[in-house]
Formats: sequence, structure tokens, C-alpha cells
Amino acid sequence: MTLSNQWTLSFTNPQSGEKCKIPAQVPGNVHLDMQAAEILDELWPADDKDATREFSYVDDWTYETIFDAPEIPDEHTAELVFDGIDTIAEVYLNDELILEPQNMFIEHRACICGKLKPTANTLRVVIRSSELHARTYELDAFGTSRFVSEHKSQTYLRKSRHQWGWDNAPRLICAGIWRKVHIEIKPPLRFTSAYFYTKFIDEKSCQVGVDWEFATPDINLAGYSGKLELIFDGKREYSRDFNVDFTAGAVRCYLPRETTKLWWPRGYGKPNMYDAALILYKDGGEIARYAHKWGICTVDLLRTEVLDKNGDGEFVFIVNGEKVYINGTNWKPLHALHSQADVKVKRALDLAIDLNCNMIRIWGGGVYEDHEFFDYCNQNGLLVWQDFMFGCEFPPRDEWFCEIVAREAAWIVKKLRNHCSIGLWCGDNEDDMSHFIWDKMAPKNGLPSENLITRKVLKEAVLRYDPNRCYLESSPFFSDEIWKARREGNFEIGMPEFHLYPNINSFEQAFRETPYKFLGETGPIMISAVSDSPDIIARELPRAERLWDTEIAPIDRNIDMHQRDDYFTSWRQFSKEFIEYRFGKTFSYDQRDDHFLAANIITCCVFKDVIEYNRSQKWNKTGVLWWSLLDMWPMLFNYSVTDYNFNPKMAYYWIRQSQQYFCLLATKEKVDGEINLYVANETLERHVGNYTIYSISETGGKKDVVASGRFSCKPNETHKIQMLPEIDEPELWIIEWEENSKKYYNHYATGKIPFDFEKWRGWAAYLKELYKA
Repeated sequence: MTLSNQWTLSFTNPQSGEKCKIPAQVPGNVHLDMQAAEILDELWPADDKDATREFSYVDDWTYETIFDAPEIPDEHTAELVFDGIDTIAEVYLNDELILEPQNMFIEHRACICGKLKPTANTLRVVIRSSELHARTYELDAFGTSRFVSEHKSQTYLRKSRHQWGWDNAPRLICAGIWRKVHIEIKPPLRFTSAYFYTKFIDEKSCQVGVDWEFATPDINLAGYSGKLELIFDGKREYSRDFNVDFTAGAVRCYLPRETTKLWWPRGYGKPNMYDAALILYKDGGEIARYAHKWGICTVDLLRTEVLDKNGDGEFVFIVNGEKVYINGTNWKPLHALHSQADVKVKRALDLAIDLNCNMIRIWGGGVYEDHEFFDYCNQNGLLVWQDFMFGCEFPPRDEWFCEIVAREAAWIVKKLRNHCSIGLWCGDNEDDMSHFIWDKMAPKNGLPSENLITRKVLKEAVLRYDPNRCYLESSPFFSDEIWKARREGNFEIGMPEFHLYPNINSFEQAFRETPYKFLGETGPIMISAVSDSPDIIARELPRAERLWDTEIAPIDRNIDMHQRDDYFTSWRQFSKEFIEYRFGKTFSYDQRDDHFLAANIITCCVFKDVIEYNRSQKWNKTGVLWWSLLDMWPMLFNYSVTDYNFNPKMAYYWIRQSQQYFCLLATKEKVDGEINLYVANETLERHVGNYTIYSISETGGKKDVVASGRFSCKPNETHKIQMLPEIDEPELWIIEWEENSKKYYNHYATGKIPFDFEKWRGWAAYLKELYKA
């Protein structure tokens, strides 16, 4: 029984001091209700990070609804379930306190048997100010946030980190019942949990298993038995009876490799899913059933903790025994107000599929996505790198805080572990990196291993509840060995996985000099892709005109707090410098469209270079997860390749071509080296065909043939086809290949800095039409 109708929201308006009572939407957020009631206008003005700050101190957000009790059959129990409350709250049923949630990431439930009236039950949820609640803690000197002053209140709060205005998000410290509320009626005899897993796959067989638990009022389990069934495409392919002597147990089976349909990530095969059923019998009659879509696969991460001084080490995903090269993206929340995100999930994931991604990393500054997200990834062959929700912080060591996080981790692992798409649990986003590299904010005597949350609490949850999956303590992971060496000035050893945002004026050199095997985040920095949605452009033009020629000192350049004027000024000044370096031009406000185009071309070149160079070096390089897929709020420019309106920016189309599962690409191993043509094959099929490379004029007309030939590529292989001619003149080469009577395209641009902007204007228009088609 879902409780979604006829809610009200009461609170003390900080602007007038008056008590307000307005209609409320559940799921929802208080800001949306105030906007609907015309108490608030713009939630995130383009130039005011403090627009809603005073509402973050409201301490009496009160949701209320009245409902009639559902019919509860004899011997059944009823629980009131909140799938998400943001964040500090008290829940009253008929004026009785039944819950005190303090974590927005997990569900909260309470047994309400004996507490319901037949009609007119009052449910009241009082949400407190997270900012005021944070003041009640005595903060220690060990746990801290990277952004010490403006983000310090988040230290003990289990609340999404981006709400403080970080990593492409507005400052909007929310409150609300952001996921659904429902009453769950449970029969006395039921499965309470089931854990499906694949233990190993070899040449002959697949060992799979299911651990299960059930509830029953029976003391004596005589007459109980169970069965596991696997059905594929409507046909029962496997059935196994098992004994039941206890309320928990396991069934493990060996399936023949030859006939088992395995789940594969995109490009490498089909994401085959079985209809699996656990059936519980008593005296031969079915009394409980657990049905589940199950993909049989193993996902392992082969990694070393360090790269030695020769750059030797490992960080590679292996699926079903096969190395998998990763082409993927980072996933931020789809909306700054989380209740609005669910309706966008499928549409956003469709973009990832269109971009030829085979992995998505869920970033630790957001929220855990719901089953809909993972169901889609299961069905479409998208691997998921799942961060726990920590980012750029050194979490406290308090015993009570560790217990809160342990409950969160146990809940989320048990909730999501049956999704075959989950390839990795990761403790955090950049906790090690921010404290031991960027800001040196870790205590003087601290070591990475003294992060109890990532090294102990979260690791323990994965070991206990999903021991057949890999766990990575931090991304990037810093061992004590690396930190001690760097503290002493020894940089000969490094880490195999890293987040790399190079200086834009030398990004080509940076990508080629880096020793890292895998880039968990990368892309352009201090210059980002510009939207061409007219409404998004229009909302920021007044600020752009006002600040276009404003310069700031280097010390004031800031990428935090994306509503601030200095964020715009930083972007404008950096992009001006990069454009002047790459194109030898500067543009006035009246020439802003040219400035936007030049900025987009540069960001496109960064994405293209990091993706294609790393693909050319497989298996020395093993994958790229670029930042990021979709803007969570309307911004003129942001570090995403699709804007808030789902309108792809220019970089989107270039990335799509660079990430074709089978792709011809041209790149250089060294910046001043020769141009080489490669075939990159992220499939388990052999590819054979013909290719032609020809130059294009700035008006889109074909010119000279640069090279042509035939290619043949083995499964999951990348190799060099030929060296291409050196040329100093600016030319756009179209790489065209044909296979099975179908044509595919990519491109390569020649020429030395500074580039010819007028030629690039025509080439960009040509590529836009070619790649959109």
C-alpha cells in the first residue's frame, strides 16, 4: 500500500517568521513544494549560491498525511517503510514515535502491528535541519572534509556530498521524503533473503550457488524441501531439489559450460539472463517462492597495490575468464533534487548505451541508485562500478559512526548484490587522493590504512554479504607504502588506477607520460563542454555579459560552488587562455558563439585523445571512465557531455565514435612521434574489412585519399595497421571502414598549434552532421 496522496508540509518560514502549511508531494523535496506554492522562485540562480541557504536552517519541516488501515490477514505482519528520508527525522504514527532516521541513503522501517486504527491514521514526519544537527557533534581533528570550511558540517551526516555545491552541483542542502512510503504486509511464511552468485567458471563448468533464509511459524521443519529452477527463454534448463533442515541454507550446482548461457558486458557478448526461482515446499505443496532475473558470470579485478619503478603492475577487469577493456563514464545524480531523478534513469542509461559504454561508475558524492537502474544495466550488459557514498573526506573513527556506516553498507550490499551488473564495490571517491596528494589534509601521523571506514567497515560488509565480488578500498587507492615513499620524496612507485585531469595546454603529453593502467576519472579540467540549448544559454547570458572581461588573480580561481560569479570568471579566463594557445585567438562577448565553439572543440579533443590513445595501448592500458554523462542542473557549461535538457554537446558525438566496440583510430604513441592507424576490437569476434582515409575541406568536400587497405583483427585484440604520412598542414582526415556492407566512421586532425579556427569551424559542422547521422 503506497502512501503518496494528500500530504501537507508545515514549517516556519525563515523569511517571514510565519508558520506555513502547503500541499506536498511524496516522493518529493521541500524546495519543490515551496516553489509550487510560490514561496521560492528560482532554486539555483546562476549567480547566487546562497539563494536557498536560509532554508537549510529550518528545523521543523513537517510532513503529514491521513490514511485508512489496509486489511491485514491473520498471522501476517505489517511494516511502515520509508525508502528514503533526507535526512534527520522523527516519524510519528498516531502521535507515537516509531522511527528516528539519520541516514538518507537507506530505507527505514518499523513494525506497525497493533498501532493502526481502522480509519484516519495520522502519519507525521518531522525533518530537522541537517546543518543545525551537525552542530551537536563534537568534531575531532582526525575526520575531515577536503573543503574544510564550507563542507565541514557533512562530516557526521550520511547525506549526499554534492548538496554542499561540489563537482558540478549547485549548493542546495535538501530535506524531504525523497523516495516512496509504503506499508508492506508480510505473510508468516516467506523467504527473507536470497543471495545468488557465481563462484567460478572454467573450460568445463560453472559453479553457481544460492544462499537463502526463510521465516516460518513452524517449530518442526519435517516435511520441508526446496527446489532451484533455471529457465531460459521459456525453457526449463536446470532443476535441483534440496533438503531443508534449517531456516537457512545453501544450494550449489555445477552447470556445463558448453550449454550455460553466460552474461557478458556490451561488445563482448549477450547479457543473457535466466529466470531463476527458489521454491519452498511443505509436504509436497508450494508454500513460498523467490523469483529473480539472474545473469551467470564472474567479474574479477586483477590488481596490484602499486606500480613499481618500471611501471609494472595490474588493474584489469576479467569477466568469465576474459580480459575486458573498459570504455565508460562516471554517473552523477541525474537531478540536484533526488526525488526528480528516477523518471530520468532509463533515458540517461539509453545515452550510455548509445555512447558504446560497457561500464558506468556510480560516483561517491551522490546516492545509491535503485533497482530500476541495475535492472537496466543487467538487461543491457552495462557493468557497474559502485562507490560507497564517501568523497574527498577522511571519515571519523568514532565507534558509533562506524556502526551507522556498517548498517548502511550491510543494507545496500544485501539490497543490490543479486544484480549481475555490479562489477566492483569501491570504498569511496578520492578519499586517499584528496588527503594524501592534493591538500595534504590528513593528520601528520596518519596513514591511508587508518581510514577505518574504507579499510575495515565497508570491506567487512562486502566480505560478509557479497564475498564473491571484489572490493577496492579507495579510488584511487593509496597504500601505506606509496604514501610513505611520497612523503620521503620517492615518486618511483605509483598506483595502477588514477584520476587524471591534465593541464589542457599539454594534455597530449600528460596522457602519454602517465604510468597508470586505468583512469577511473579523466577529462578536461577548467574548461568544459558548452550547451547549445537556447533556454540554458539564455539563463546565463546576463552574467556572461557582465563578467566577460573580468579577470581574477590565479589564487582566486575556483571550481567549487558552481553558482558563484567567480566560477564563471574562472571558466572564462581559463578557456580564454586555452583557446588563445590552441587557436591563437580571443573572442569578445559579441563573439561568444565562436568562444563556445572553440571551447567545445578543445574539450572534444581531450576526450578523444585520452580514449583513443589508451585503447591503442591495450593491455598496457586497461580502461577509461571519463567524467561525466549528464548535467544535474541547467548550466551553460559543465563537465558533462549531455546537458540538463538531455541535449548532447559536441563531445558526445566524438566520444561515441571513439568508443565503437570495433573501431579504427589514428593516434601517436609519442606527441612528437609518427601517426599510426590502429584497429581496436572490444568484442569476442574476428573483424575483417576494408578502410579508406581521405581528407576533407573546410566546406565538407572530399579531397585526397591519404591511405587505404584491408584490416583483419582477432577477438579482443588491438594492433597497429600502418604508419600514416606526417603532415604539418591542418587537415581533417575521415577514417572510413566497411564491414558486412556497412560503413563506419572516425576522424583524425593534423596540424600544429595554433590551429586554424576558420577551418575548424567548417570541420566541426561537417563532423556534427556525419556523426549525428
